[in-house]
Amino acid sequence: MKTIHIVLGVLLIGLAYSSALADGENGGYAGEFLKYDFSARALGMGGAYTAVAEGSAGIRYNPAGLSGADHLQAGFTYSKLTLDRRLNYAEILFPLPKKAVIGLSWVNAGVGDVKQRNSNGEVVGDLKNNQNSFNITFGRRIIDLLAIGVNVRYVQYNYAELIASTMGIDFGAMGYFMDGDLTAGLKVSNIASKYSWDTGNYYETSGTTYDEDFPIVYRFGAAYRFLGKSITAAADYEKDTKNDGRLHIGGEYWYYTKSEESSVDDFTGEVKTKTAVRKFLSARLGYDAGSLTFGLGLRRRMGKFAIKLDYSFATGRQDGLSPDHLFTLGIGYY
Repeated sequence: MKTIHIVLGVLLIGLAYSSALADGENGGYAGEFLKYDFSARALGMGGAYTAVAEGSAGIRYNPAGLSGADHLQAGFTYSKLTLDRRLNYAEILFPLPKKAVIGLSWVNAGVGDVKQRNSNGEVVGDLKNNQNSFNITFGRRIIDLLAIGVNVRYVQYNYAELIASTMGIDFGAMGYFMDGDLTAGLKVSNIASKYSWDTGNYYETSGTTYDEDFPIVYRFGAAYRFLGKSITAAADYEKDTKNDGRLHIGGEYWYYTKSEESSVDDFTGEVKTKTAVRKFLSARLGYDAGSLTFGLGLRRRMGKFAIKLDYSFATGRQDGLSPDHLFTLGIGYY
């Protein structure tokens, strides 16, 4: 009876993941959920973010980008995806001395509404199918022209009554040129990651063991900012050891506001006024390996707090698939 449960589950989940995660013949390998966009800002730019990754988004796209975070901040992403899939993400960043930042994050992915049935076709419950990744990330600007970063993760996969887990490492680097207008990024991820399955724990009397390697993923990207950094154009090339290469292209426009801000000098007590120029509204457009993406963003400073709100929309990569929607909320404290 358990065999029937497993077979039915594999068929349902396999269909869902092969359709949703694949691009052509790509997809369906261990750790594919880690290649999804966790940031609505990045998805709106078509995922062309390896050389843009600023602050919190660096945890996913380039750990070297964490070095750009100059204040305490947290972020939360909710995804509405096709085929009853879910993808949720939470993170928090802590700035350290000497342009260093450490981040903690959690990724949760799974498929819902999959029923487990017995040999008579009767529903006996829901089939568990979810993956979690817990990450510790460090980034530092070691010189003006270069930042580096590393991410260490623990990943666990729960399928029916089977559990597999692994550790993994990502490395990233970011180069800054032309006063920061031109950046180049590199990321290598999923180093030393593999699931080790043991079905003997499920069948009790028989079973098998096997390893499922994560593909090593390489990302290269460049971004250029112009018109006073109000427009960013970016492109990424992504290739892993088991799939074809993928191209990501995107752009972003920011509308800035100016305001007069006053502060009191801690030593003299003198009130000083300065003009602050801050990001306010943004619009994004991108191409993500066969999918068109769009996005909007809002930034608002309220005293010592900063609110970041981003939304993105991605068309289905295959006929018959609904579009994906991503919402990201960020809160910063200065």
